[in-house]
Amino acid sequence: MSFAASALRTTQQRAQAVCARVVPKRAYGAPADGPPPVDYPWMAPSEPSRWKSEHVVFTVLAGWAVGLSAAKAAFGGGKKEEKK
Repeated sequence: MSFAASALRTTQQRAQAVCARVVPKRAYGAPADGPPPVDYPWMAPSEPSRWKSEHVVFTVLAGWAVGLSAAKAAFGGGKKEEKK
């Protein structure tokens, strides 16, 4: 048996041993004891506590955008007519 084949077999065995010990982890910083986050907010629209943090951030930013554009439209004045 060649050195290369021996090294390859040893490396593969080590990789398999490491993969067997790795436990799948929850993604997106979800608490281990809490309910799993939903994939999309419209799957549980009345439960924002189950949304992923990215969805909450996007919703808050969208709310700010709507609020600021509404305030600009209401209080921004707009185009003024010139009197001659």
